[in-house]
Amino acid sequence: MRRPFAVAAIIALLSPAAFAQFSSTTLRAVDVYRSDQISADQIRQQNGSLLDAYARLRYEGRKSRLKEASNLKAQLEGKVRAMGKFAFVDLYYGDYATSAARKLYITFDVVDEAETKTRMPFRPAPKGHLADPGGLLEAWQQYDQIGLALTGQGLLSSSEHASCSGYYCRWGSSTPELASWEAKLSQGAEPQKKALMKVAREDAEPARRAAALYALSYIADGNELAKFALEALEDPSVETRAAALQIVSDIAVYHKTIFVDLSRIVAVLDYPTVSDRSKALGMLVALADLPTYRPYILTRAAPLLLALLRMDQPCIHDLAFTLLAVLSQAAYDGRDYDSWGRWLENHASSATVVAPEVRKKHAR
Repeated sequence: MRRPFAVAAIIALLSPAAFAQFSSTTLRAVDVYRSDQISADQIRQQNGSLLDAYARLRYEGRKSRLKEASNLKAQLEGKVRAMGKFAFVDLYYGDYATSAARKLYITFDVVDEAETKTRMPFRPAPKGHLADPGGLLEAWQQYDQIGLALTGQGLLSSSEHASCSGYYCRWGSSTPELASWEAKLSQGAEPQKKALMKVAREDAEPARRAAALYALSYIADGNELAKFALEALEDPSVETRAAALQIVSDIAVYHKTIFVDLSRIVAVLDYPTVSDRSKALGMLVALADLPTYRPYILTRAAPLLLALLRMDQPCIHDLAFTLLAVLSQAAYDGRDYDSWGRWLENHASSATVVAPEVRKKHAR
């Protein structure tokens, strides 16, 4: 039986520079999203030294220390799992650097067993091993790798929205290599649509299911794509769900004649992972000032927004605060939970949800 890494031994291996720069305020917060069984204070009281050791390893960022960090992560998740009855436990690490400081945050994503069906409404993990339809999975992977490499070299911007022939535009076609792979995706997606959908539903590998979704973003019918991508939010893998959310977000923001059923997106606000919730929040922020969507967001998302605002993890807290600010046009502080709670109670209940017939008209 393999013994867990000793915290003191791991800390001893860290470089002096890591200790010099890592202070007691570098790990700014540890939080837990929505559990009736445990709190962040309880986790810190029982696992403080392990949390600090893990944060130091991640802060130092040396590749030679990745194995130790991974083992510590698993050890921490195991200790938290033992504190209650959970269907899901995962440690999320957030690293935020500015010119003034570098701050670390840890969030424990947990799902109480009693809430498994409501917070994890996923289909069973598929077990198929399917062929690559027309080589389009490889085409997407090559296209994405080239885009990432060009971005890393400073030759391509990741902050500007690209234009392309698909409904989700990752990199565009600004270089001959990108243009060649994107042309293959654009020409092959529609003929291989059924086969790609089968891969996206049935292949055992989450990365292949995600690649199939990205390839499908080049089919002709945007309404069909939006519906299929929303159904993919029931995928058991966060990687595949992330692909679906990115595609739906681009459709909602850049193809406004296609209606997106926000009931599925609002549900993702309570999904198991920081990745799920932050992507859903980002999408709702982009849509919150549109008359078609605003009343629905205000009414249906409101019960979850205060819990998300209370999170310390910036990619959750900041987006929840932004969404509330867009919805309300109020100027309360991001940590003024009482004022935001009163505003939600007074306004969310009075919002009018867009009628189904209006939504159908918008979709046409």
